[in-house]
Order: sequence, then C-alpha cells, then structure tokens
Amino acid sequence: MRQVASESRNEWRIVGLCLVLTAAALLFVTTFFEVTLASEPILPPQLQRPPDSGALRLDRPQREEHRTTRREGHATLDQAEAIKLAKATGKKEVGKQFDDYDLKAVIFEPQDREWSVLFERRPPRAGAHECFYVYVDDETKETRFQPCS
Repeated sequence: MRQVASESRNEWRIVGLCLVLTAAALLFVTTFFEVTLASEPILPPQLQRPPDSGALRLDRPQREEHRTTRREGHATLDQAEAIKLAKATGKKEVGKQFDDYDLKAVIFEPQDREWSVLFERRPPRAGAHECFYVYVDDETKETRFQPCS
C-alpha cells in the first residue's frame, strides 16, 4: 500500500513538473515572438501598403491661416470648396443619376491653377458616362464638365 501511495505521489510530481515546464516554454515562446513581431513587419514589403500618392489620395483642406496669403503654387480655394462646386456641376450635367457616382480623386494642379475632380459610376450601374471630370478654376471658380470617354 505504501508503494502505491509513493508511486501516486511520484506521478503527481511528474505531472506538476510537466506543467511548470510547459508554462515556462509558453512564456519563452510568447516573449520571443512579441519581440520578433514588434521589431519586424508582419507582411513582406511587396504586400505592405504603398506610401501615399498625391494622385490617389484626397488632400486635406488647408487651414484658414494658409489660405489668407496667396503664395505661388498654392490654391485659393480649399479642397472642400472645390468639391462643393464640382458636385453642383456634376448634378447639373448628370441629373438624377449623380447619386450613382462616387468621388474618386481631387487634385490641384498649381501650373494650371485648376482643380480636377474625378467621379466614377458605381459598378452595378451602366450608362452613358462611366466616369467624368469636373475642372474648377481656382481663381474664377468657373467649372467645366468633361466625360472620360
């Protein structure tokens, strides 16, 4: 009977030792991978997000203090004003179908002193214009509608 009790205690010691070793190994692995993951990017470079491209992003409107003094190469209108004018022209030209279009790009061309605003039709719709540009003159605020095709 003593031998059975002794064997039972030894088995529990082995189980306890296994639990301690498992916990230590788990702690080591998680610490190692946290340091590795924190220091290296998870995705390979070819799958990471490319840096912002001026042609693809919508520039943030400039603060009022930057618009008060006109400097060479800077817009008189801010982006929000150019978009508002472009949307009004788009609604006038396209009519009710304007709601089927998404705003895709807003670009200011300092050489031409002109904003170009691109609208694209949402995929399930088909129609005469798949996309169109509205050009907004930065100084006169005049707009010009131009279909893509």
